[in-house]
Amino acid sequence: MPFLSDEKKEFIQSRIVEAYEFFSEEELMSEDGDEKITQLQLQNLQVLTSPEELHFLLNQWNWDEGTHIPYRLLAHPACDHGTALMVYWLMDPAYYATYASASQVPDYQQEDFIVFKKLEDRLLNNDFNTSRIKFVPSAFAGWESQEDPKIPAALKLASPGKEWEE
Repeated sequence: MPFLSDEKKEFIQSRIVEAYEFFSEEELMSEDGDEKITQLQLQNLQVLTSPEELHFLLNQWNWDEGTHIPYRLLAHPACDHGTALMVYWLMDPAYYATYASASQVPDYQQEDFIVFKKLEDRLLNNDFNTSRIKFVPSAFAGWESQEDPKIPAALKLASPGKEWEE
């Protein structure tokens, strides 16, 4: 697995994951505080160029901070199949597999369902430019998800590539 320098890791951690540190408490509490943070994060995300940088970011990301970063990672041309498969399993496929269409999903989760279905389709069609990073769903998901017949069998298999090491 290609090496990420400490400087690159620090950039990702400080400028994207912990971007709120660049703002004063007043700015954070302002009406557009969240928007300022998101804009800085997305601006800094554009600097990342490799699948490894994106995978590192996903490993550091706290989903309680929002889905905007993971969803943008999926659209990034350097997003690796293994990273996308990790996002798929982080989204809890067993939950979304219970719904046949977006109209059945609660309103507040419809956007997530649409992203989930598009991601599932892209994964099944190998629609990512690289497959350098290995992700093993069985090491991540519970056995219930692994045995769920509504989750495509191909997405329960490890992705090609090399084991991720930080």
